[in-house]
Amino acid sequence: MSTIQVFLPLDIDRFLRRECPYCKREFKIEVPDELLRQEDEKFTAEYMVEAEENTQITQANEKEMNCPYCGQVAPANHWFTIEQLSYIQALAMNWCIENLNREVLEKMQKRFSCRSRGTRMKFSKQKLKTANAWINLERNDMRLIELPCCNVRLKILENWKEKIYCIECGFPHENSRIVDYQERQ
Repeated sequence: MSTIQVFLPLDIDRFLRRECPYCKREFKIEVPDELLRQEDEKFTAEYMVEAEENTQITQANEKEMNCPYCGQVAPANHWFTIEQLSYIQALAMNWCIENLNREVLEKMQKRFSCRSRGTRMKFSKQKLKTANAWINLERNDMRLIELPCCNVRLKILENWKEKIYCIECGFPHENSRIVDYQERQ
């Protein structure tokens, strides 16, 4: 079993974009200092890649989270945006291809290129190509709020007027009672 580290971009305030698997609305969560790589301040998500019948990619942290818009609950590894998932899949595929090129194709070339008992076999090694893994820089958008129940700071859509559910405890807050974080300071 191997671990692949994936670096996801944060906005200028160190918030990570998430997408609800139910209502498909995006929001951002604050990334704690202990989860940041100090040298480049990018969020590090570690994934386990298991070579089984079906390759599975799961996030090491299985904590559940609530959607701030619809209140639905899902495990932490279900909140990736489509762009983040595409990026993670491209990185995982590249890792597999690089290992296949190194561990299988190079060894096959060495084995079939040497002459053995008068038999000569030509092996043309053509490496598999990797995909272009790319993710956009994170925009500094959305409304920054702090929910009083768990003191959670998050960013939500600017025009959201309905209830806001705490991502940790699920408590529903009346939007009109939530003061923007910048206004409190």
